[in-house]
Amino acid sequence: MVELLKAGIVFCALFFIMFSLGNYVLLIGRKEKHSVGCMVIYGFILYFFLFEFIAFPMMITKQPLNRLTAIWSFATVVLVLVSCLKFAGYWRQRWKERKQRGYSLSFYLMLMLIGLQCLFVALWSDNSADAAYYVANVSANIATNTINIYEPFTGVMQEEFYVRYLFGLYPVHNSVVCQLTGISPLLLTKTVMSVFTVILSYLVYIQIGMKLFQNQREKVWKMVCFLSLIQFFFYTMYSNASFLLTRGYEGKAILANVILPFVLYLGICLFENIGKKEIWLMLFCTGIAGVDISMSGMSIIPVAVSAVCLSGIIYHRAWSRLKSYVLCILPSIGIILVYLLASRGYITLWI
Repeated sequence: MVELLKAGIVFCALFFIMFSLGNYVLLIGRKEKHSVGCMVIYGFILYFFLFEFIAFPMMITKQPLNRLTAIWSFATVVLVLVSCLKFAGYWRQRWKERKQRGYSLSFYLMLMLIGLQCLFVALWSDNSADAAYYVANVSANIATNTINIYEPFTGVMQEEFYVRYLFGLYPVHNSVVCQLTGISPLLLTKTVMSVFTVILSYLVYIQIGMKLFQNQREKVWKMVCFLSLIQFFFYTMYSNASFLLTRGYEGKAILANVILPFVLYLGICLFENIGKKEIWLMLFCTGIAGVDISMSGMSIIPVAVSAVCLSGIIYHRAWSRLKSYVLCILPSIGIILVYLLASRGYITLWI
């Protein structure tokens, strides 16, 4: 019972932290009236963008995990407190200006379907090799107070950092949360973060729907209901639904169900306004945050970003934005080069 209470507290804390971080986007586009869901998604991207810059140097310099936990906790608390102080008035005003809306049957059906998926994910048991590796990785980091030093399957100290997961530090983030809160690695990865992924995924789909249907909420609720049914009944091992519903603890599930749909959302925003600074900022941050969550993102994200950016630039004939586009994909290209050099033995990061 105590563990379940911890799980609920961690879930709510992560939701609030990401909402708070998302508010910093308002510094760029204060005239925009973003929803709470949109702020959570923006905050999620900024959260892992910042985590990569703090955790990666500490990993390659072989710092202990508790030092990373202390630094990341301090940074997060400061950012959240500043956000609360700076943007409390903004949201207070938004609350006063809110419109009282009644909700239709479609809205409650959507909530029920998403809730069923969350329950399914929380109760699902996956015993694959990936499940063993990622949970063991978190456990090994906590048990040894190190950052990716020990091989998760054997517990043997590695001679060099495994290049396949060199920049993918999502399990390290889970290690930090577990060390800070005392929650079980199995409960955090398989339940809390998996359910969190489902909710984040549908928050992104709702934002896409709001753009496509021009804020006609009833149509958006119906779209999400239809999408939810497809996710339930049409998943195979080759679909993103399979990762969402059965492997939500993996970074690849977040990449397929949150990051890539979010890039599509940003692409739609670019078609509306190619010069919008916050969109270009989020595209840049997404390239780094996506790799932090899953190394698979180093090749997939630049392709997705290229598709939305180049089509938007051509559509608007905004050739001056090519520099912004190159800047957005530059981190991913740099990571690919490091990966290729390391995998072929030209670079070795000894432990």
